[in-house]
Amino acid sequence: MPARNPVRCTFCDDLAVDLAIVQPPMCRRHYHVAAMICVLEREPAGVSLPAMRRLLAQVSEATPAEAVLVVTNELPRLVWDLLQNCERLV
Repeated sequence: MPARNPVRCTFCDDLAVDLAIVQPPMCRRHYHVAAMICVLEREPAGVSLPAMRRLLAQVSEATPAEAVLVVTNELPRLVWDLLQNCERLV
């Protein structure tokens, strides 16, 4: 059986998460930021970098350190990656 080529993130060259339901394919860092955006979209205040920083801090406090892949200073770039390519999001 031929080896399957690894799927790469739509927004960077990292390996995509191995979840068929994630479209377009995203690495874990972009996926976590996209999930945070989805959570904040349901909040009355909406999505903003300060709100994302607060949510990331809450997640970081409640999660083992090795499970948190995104750091605060990366948020603007990761969000921009998603927003500038929003036509790729389904």
